[in-house]
Amino acid sequence: MADNLAILETNDLAPFVELHNKYFSHEFALPDIRNISKARVIKDEQGNVIASGFVKLLTEAIIVTDLKSSETVRIKALDLLMAELIDWCVTHEIEQVHAFVNSSFSRVLMRRYGFKHIPAIGMVLDLG
Repeated sequence: MADNLAILETNDLAPFVELHNKYFSHEFALPDIRNISKARVIKDEQGNVIASGFVKLLTEAIIVTDLKSSETVRIKALDLLMAELIDWCVTHEIEQVHAFVNSSFSRVLMRRYGFKHIPAIGMVLDLG
């Protein structure tokens, strides 16, 4: 029979850090703990931490361009747009911007703005 588990709201991320360091530090770096909402810890009947997690607010870059415009004009527009969006992110202390793109556009984002590939499998959970 499984232990009874309790889910508790928390502001203390020490249990998360401890579990990460003990079991997951070789898989991924400890995430920055800014822009966190809804942190929770799961404990068993003896008060042992079984799991800990949180919802991290992320920013996704969503950009469209007029494909009939010249590449030079589109790149200039993209530079202006990215500068504005990055400035907004810095002002609001957003530490990462994610982009889900095709391979040719990923090269543009990497060369021009410093985006990088991450060693992960992209997934989404549609809630709407």
